[in-house]
Amino acid sequence: MSNLMTTKFVGEKKIITHPSGVVSEYSKEHIANHRTQLVKERDRIDAMIADTDKDIQDCIASKII
Repeated sequence: MSNLMTTKFVGEKKIITHPSGVVSEYSKEHIANHRTQLVKERDRIDAMIADTDKDIQDCIASKII
């Protein structure tokens, strides 16, 4: 048994063999859906960061007044 995880692409699938011997297969569609979910999460996080940046600026501005 290897201590390395291996990845290969066969027939429009990503195939991962884990060190334990477990094999996971991901279709092109699954990978594309995962990407879409990640972009949505990134957009949500970007909005939260923008809100936090505004809060920081408002805190700074309140000290100046």
